[in-house]
Amino acid sequence: MNDIVITGVGALRPGGAVAVPAEGRAGGKIDWAPPAGPACLVDFDAKAELGRKAVRFNHRSTVLAMGAFERALADAGLTVTDDNRDLIGITVGTTLGSVAGVAEFGVDSFDRERPYVVDAARFPSAALNCAAAALAIRAGLRGVNATVAGGPLSAVGALRHAQVMIRARHAQGVVAGSSEEFSAPDAWWGRTHRATGTPGEGAAMFVLEDAEAAAAAGRRVRARLAGTVVRAVGSVDADSVSRVVREALELSGVAAADIATAAVRATGVGEVDDAQTAGLASVLDVEPRFDEDAIGDCYSAHSALQLADVLERNPGEAALVLAADPDGALGAAVVTAA
Repeated sequence: MNDIVITGVGALRPGGAVAVPAEGRAGGKIDWAPPAGPACLVDFDAKAELGRKAVRFNHRSTVLAMGAFERALADAGLTVTDDNRDLIGITVGTTLGSVAGVAEFGVDSFDRERPYVVDAARFPSAALNCAAAALAIRAGLRGVNATVAGGPLSAVGALRHAQVMIRARHAQGVVAGSSEEFSAPDAWWGRTHRATGTPGEGAAMFVLEDAEAAAAAGRRVRARLAGTVVRAVGSVDADSVSRVVREALELSGVAAADIATAAVRATGVGEVDDAQTAGLASVLDVEPRFDEDAIGDCYSAHSALQLADVLERNPGEAALVLAADPDGALGAAVVTAA
């Protein structure tokens, strides 16, 4: 089986608990105040990095994905040309695309003179695959293009999809990752859906390539994506967590003793978070790393941001990222030195 390596990483991380700026809100039309509590925001000048047009016509989730995407390409030293634009794909993990985009377009259909007299320019931001499409258009990529809607498993699901596409020879490389915005509609939805404290936002994208293709191009290898697992489980308990972790290690060919870091997202459901800790403890000798105190709950993007942090802080070490959905799903990704 051909190895898949990570040759580029781009991340926009939350940069502290501050009030959300105007450009991070739902947009010009809806200016609902977010619920009590600050949002962890990234220090990111979107207009300076991407241009006014990109910011004007895209909602924040797409803009964040775009910023991380371009940083990942730059980190890999990957230039899109006529020779490779059909060979490189994009996979973006998300929950609903842009919650603000959906809310704005929905409100338009109610408060206009007629339901169909909506602002057509807002429609793309209400579509689930808005970010993946926008990235392909901006970069001129014509390879496989997909959106994985997996909630807290979105990042692992995107990596899994990219891995399958490369191994099936549908692509030579895939830029994969996930994005999460902070906006007033998103904050209100999150408040009713989960109890994970401070909401966060951010994005992380990874350039994944066939190892032979990366070597032929002379690219530096950051890590090997050794294995990914996404499973529906009856309930998220310690047994199901340990089964998924063992399966991920077996597929990766990595011994439990070799895992140096296990990054985990807190779900806000006590019994599920206890199950994650207990399940990991039954397999690994490392303490699970929860980092909501540092970056808030970045939901769709959380696991991607954790993986990017591991690759930056601890290059060359074997690590596992675990994501859980209290509704009954688990995902795990394992990376090792190339």
